[in-house]
Amino acid sequence: MLSFSGLYATEFQGGPPVYNHMRTLNSVKAHKLFILDSYQNQFCYYVGFGGEMDFERSVIALITKIANEYKVPPENIIATGSSKGGAAALYYSFKYQFGKAVIGAPQIYIAKYLEQRASSDSMRLRYQNLLGDHSLKGKAFWNGLILNQAYQARTFPELHFHVGKGDFHYTDHLKILLQVLDEKKVDYTLDLGAYEEHKNTGIYFTPFLLQKVQDMVTRKEEEQ
Repeated sequence: MLSFSGLYATEFQGGPPVYNHMRTLNSVKAHKLFILDSYQNQFCYYVGFGGEMDFERSVIALITKIANEYKVPPENIIATGSSKGGAAALYYSFKYQFGKAVIGAPQIYIAKYLEQRASSDSMRLRYQNLLGDHSLKGKAFWNGLILNQAYQARTFPELHFHVGKGDFHYTDHLKILLQVLDEKKVDYTLDLGAYEEHKNTGIYFTPFLLQKVQDMVTRKEEEQ
């Protein structure tokens, strides 16, 4: 099980990243890998700056090393995360053909989201670092990161989504991905929470995440 961390509030001012869901997933009987998104003293959505993908290469090397050590094939890897972590879980599970993904309120248009959040000098600097030396190219890269993988993929993980039905992450981000999945006739489940504020995602995603991964692990044990 992979846990990708979301953006902690203090990271917008240069604070350190924070692990997510460690206590939530403690009772699940599976190997777990919690990964921080920390590159040159800021977040990089587990990829790198300006589409260079140098951080991504180190992340997938770590995942592959641990999976090989415990003899876990890609189809038995569960990618999880919410918000930024949900975006990363989608990207990695699509690109590297992991078997399952449990996603909470992900950003799909990453550059668009960060541009809206870049209200301070500190955040504008981090946003510009993420875009790289060529802003227009960087925006196109980040806004297309996940959708391009969805369009290119021939196989998909078992997908489970949660988002607040009033959260703009549903209307402005997730819906476009779900349209692509519908066009490609990809099965998924969607849990819509009765809330509007993105900051409430953790309250509702946490029990959803725990239930889904417990069901997956139990199902796997029964198959064996």
